[in-house]
Amino acid sequence: MKTSLQLLILSISLHLIAGAAADDIRHEPAVVASPADDYIAICGWEFDTDGGGYSTCSVDLNGDGLKDHLFANASTSGTGGQAATVYLGRKDGQFTRIGTLGHGAIATEALSTGATLLHCSWNGGGGNSAITTYLISNQGLMQIDNIQGKWNDEAYQKKFAHVFASPLKAEYRFVATQTAFKSGEK
Repeated sequence: MKTSLQLLILSISLHLIAGAAADDIRHEPAVVASPADDYIAICGWEFDTDGGGYSTCSVDLNGDGLKDHLFANASTSGTGGQAATVYLGRKDGQFTRIGTLGHGAIATEALSTGATLLHCSWNGGGGNSAITTYLISNQGLMQIDNIQGKWNDEAYQKKFAHVFASPLKAEYRFVATQTAFKSGEK
């Protein structure tokens, strides 16, 4: 029998898969000149036209010394976080949109092969939690692991503490925007 967290994660996964299948380009890798302009173009219809906007932060996710950007719809994520579209910085000054993921705490792990893992926590309510691990590349985000647990489980707490011992500080800032779209338009 599936736990409520497993059902929640399955529901979120199916929602993300359905979104990607429904031509949700947030999940499609693309090279862009301006992450903010791209994010507004692909997600602007979600913003509340009366003072809505998005939250953004800059952080080096893949350890290449270049600033990467996370963008979250502020109307659905408060001051940022929870679901973010990821843009990796490139040496030519452009960015690669690699996908959208859910996160609370985030941490990276450099592998000896030169690849980078991104660990994201996700709280499902009722004491349920998950740690999802992605392989980061310019070809997109590839989920490679998902550990589920409860906050009152000592073994899960130890695993969480180990994975997020050195979390990235994703300090989101709110950016007010007025999109060209009216409520209900896409």
